[in-house]
Amino acid sequence: MTSLFLDSSALVKRYIIENGSNWIRSLVAPGAGNVSLEAAILQLSEDLLERHPLRAYDALQLASAMTVQSRLSINTLPPLTFISADVRLLTVASAEGLLVDDPSSHP
Repeated sequence: MTSLFLDSSALVKRYIIENGSNWIRSLVAPGAGNVSLEAAILQLSEDLLERHPLRAYDALQLASAMTVQSRLSINTLPPLTFISADVRLLTVASAEGLLVDDPSSHP
């Protein structure tokens, strides 16, 4: 089982045809659940903003992905892959220990 987290720059490729759109569409399943916004995610977002030059929304997305990754790890499930077309965000996500992928690198 593979877990993926798509940030808005990756998810938009579902709606706008550009490089990577076919790959993103193949990954998105109808009826997928969402991670709700929790106080712990907000706190982690603030921590990320103190450590990295991120936009607030990017910090929220990254904190959400990190929270999901932590839960997967606790349950000994395979790690998620954080998907973004934002190179800066991918760099920070990787530095924070997430697996990353860029949809723009897929035909």
